[in-house]
Amino acid sequence: ITASGDISASGTIIAEQLTTSDDLTVGDDIFLSDSIVHSGDTDTNIAFSTDQITFKAGDVEMIRLVEGSNDSVVINDLSTDVDFRVESNANTHMLFVDGGNNTVGINMALPSASLDITGDLRVSSHITASGNISASGDIFVGDDLFIADAGVINYNNSEIEIKHSGPKLVISGSGATELQVEGFLDINGDVDIDGGSLTVG
Repeated sequence: ITASGDISASGTIIAEQLTTSDDLTVGDDIFLSDSIVHSGDTDTNIAFSTDQITFKAGDVEMIRLVEGSNDSVVINDLSTDVDFRVESNANTHMLFVDGGNNTVGINMALPSASLDITGDLRVSSHITASGNISASGDIFVGDDLFIADAGVINYNNSEIEIKHSGPKLVISGSGATELQVEGFLDINGDVDIDGGSLTVG
């Protein structure tokens, strides 16, 4: 069915293809066996299959909706170079997934790590890291800081206070190493000095 004006019917219209250059107004359901295709741009479409809808632009699948044992809304299911971006009121990249570089940014347009955050991060529970945690500024701990038996605290050109509850506290460095105590130093056990000196003033 091809029309240059309105198409109106009080019953059912069955057609293999329906083309109109004007608006199509339907007062009830539309039943499709396959796709809604953009006129003059056939690789941009919305395709329907059993319990699944896909959205394509320029023959690139952008979004897939699937109902099944695990209902899902999938962005870039075919693993192409498709970015995903969410804007907030004043930020164009409040959430950004860089499909080509496999990185995620929060408040970051060019994320350079698996997760790259510009701004504060607040965590109400634990942070667990299997590698290093690095900081270019201060790290503030409002409660206890626990270091595993094989853990090490490194510091550069700064002071650090360590409260150690384990059997032994070792302080070492490649240069001059200093332990400064303000107040009493209570040692219940041996003090082992290897290749250095202990000065008490």
